[in-house]
Amino acid sequence: MGTPRPRTVTSTVIRFIFFLSVVIFTLSPLRSDAQTSVSLSLGVFQQEDGAKNRDTPSMLVGILTLSPHTGWHAYGPGELPTGQPTTVTFTLEPEKTELVSLYPEPELEPDLFDKDTVVPVYNDTTPIFVKLPAGLVPPFTLTANASMLMCSSTSCWPVHKTLRFTATQDTVFPKLADTGFSTLLASLQNNPPSVAPTPTTPDNIKTPTTPKQTDSTLPTENQFEPRYATPDFEVSSLLKALPLAFLAGLILNLMPCVLPVMSLKLTGLLSACSRNSAMERARILRQHNTMFSLGIIVYFIILSVIFGALGLAWGGLFQNQTVIIAASAIIFLLALSLFDIYHLPILSLRMTKTNETSPHGAFFTGILATLLATPCSGPFLGGVLAWTLLQPTVVIMAVFFTIGIGMAFPYLLLALRPEAMRFFPNPGPWMIHLERLVGFVLVATSLYFLAMLETRLVFPTLILLWLVAAAAYIWGKLTSLSQPPSRRLALRLVAVFIVVFGAVLLFRGEDEPSRWVDYTPATFTDRLCKENIVLDFTAEWCPTCKLLEKTVFTPDNIDTWSDRFDATFIKVDLTRNDEHTMKLLNSLGSQSIPLVALFPRETNCQTPMVLRDMFTSGQITSLMETTFQQE
Repeated sequence: MGTPRPRTVTSTVIRFIFFLSVVIFTLSPLRSDAQTSVSLSLGVFQQEDGAKNRDTPSMLVGILTLSPHTGWHAYGPGELPTGQPTTVTFTLEPEKTELVSLYPEPELEPDLFDKDTVVPVYNDTTPIFVKLPAGLVPPFTLTANASMLMCSSTSCWPVHKTLRFTATQDTVFPKLADTGFSTLLASLQNNPPSVAPTPTTPDNIKTPTTPKQTDSTLPTENQFEPRYATPDFEVSSLLKALPLAFLAGLILNLMPCVLPVMSLKLTGLLSACSRNSAMERARILRQHNTMFSLGIIVYFIILSVIFGALGLAWGGLFQNQTVIIAASAIIFLLALSLFDIYHLPILSLRMTKTNETSPHGAFFTGILATLLATPCSGPFLGGVLAWTLLQPTVVIMAVFFTIGIGMAFPYLLLALRPEAMRFFPNPGPWMIHLERLVGFVLVATSLYFLAMLETRLVFPTLILLWLVAAAAYIWGKLTSLSQPPSRRLALRLVAVFIVVFGAVLLFRGEDEPSRWVDYTPATFTDRLCKENIVLDFTAEWCPTCKLLEKTVFTPDNIDTWSDRFDATFIKVDLTRNDEHTMKLLNSLGSQSIPLVALFPRETNCQTPMVLRDMFTSGQITSLMETTFQQE
């Protein structure tokens, strides 16, 4: 009776994926932005003062016409503070004579990516001229090598193109006057700006500057022309990006960050299928793998929108310390579920009777697998993303959607052909050992994430993981369904509170500017007896010191005390053994920390007030009132 419904869920999801793919690929241009950002054409024209008789030498002018597409611009010529200058080199063949280019004066605008910098740009159709030698008659070939950087409000793309114009004895050259460029050429001939002039701008705007000429011929950052060891995997169009994206997504399943999750979910499915009839097994496999695949695809689409909107690089989310800390805590929490400490279906990786048929569990596991894949790039992904992340958002979405399809492909196949599970090994006790093994791998992954953190955040994050473990124990071992609902809810709220309150306490005010002065012997000596000094001895290995930093020496308290008592706060770090700092600690009659010493200015500056071990904000405020007496 209930069999058709899972089939409906599966077919609905597959139809949704198909519909989404049609929409994304319909909106995505198949050509690269290098082709769709600008049009270039080359022609040769006869000047009006040239002779009309073919027996008389003609005055000819070559024109490369640069036409940016709507929303795009090229930079002007010459040295620029940002971007890449437009350069056009004209060559006359067969002599291979290089000719002088004449560039029109560009417009001056704030740079799209640095509003404080003004740059010369070409927004509209722009002719770049070259005067051909007097008396030149066909046959000849004019070659133009154009190099520029085309930029829109979302991306930039380099353009390198060679154009040729071949004139024969039968070629009829159109008149320059018919192009509408004759007046512009006349002004350039009178005062030829071979490069863009230095603009005059307000004092608060940066202007392009010409660097000093040196004997060195070292290239600038805009002159590099990289060569690639694997050019076949370098992408220049969507048609090449999509198959490589699919293959990269498929290989992501084998990456060490992702493989534990995949293997555990497959073994969980084996266990589920071993306890059901053939029809029920097919239902479970279809539902689970479809929702698992949907989680993968949805995550990649969300990621593509974020990258397109914020202009992030691949893995750019992991440049954010908060994301790394959260990911490490979540992965550690998942590892604890594999050691049977707790069970939370929406996060747990374990396949229990309840979670076998839960589409939510499979969906969120798909998202988790993709999250773990982000810092674990697979083969082919580098070349694909190098081109993709410079494109408009809809192109990024198309490529990321294809990566998601590639990663989800094996599970979509299992959803369509569930009978393929018969090729997998039979379930047994080995699955319990695999579950524990994957738990250790996830713990290692969590520790790997810690390696991405700034040093100052590692210790607080380790404390957070300890609090996560305590909360998981309370959730899983101190609560049960046999308890009254109110008691069970209260205990689980306590578990959540421990993690949330601990995170707020551990990472509060990390981004605020510090008023602490780092200790050096010279710094301390120069200020002694001249300023009110609060000397705080601390170390990374001292948990009591860290607790005091979070509860007593908060940024708000430091600001208040600094203003009220005109005090300077100096931090003495004993994390590493240092002769000078240890002598200073010994001179204060101690060999242990925490310790705070208050040195008043002038009077009694050689007899500091010392406060040991644990203390409160009120205690140290009272001590400052006594020690730093108003003069």
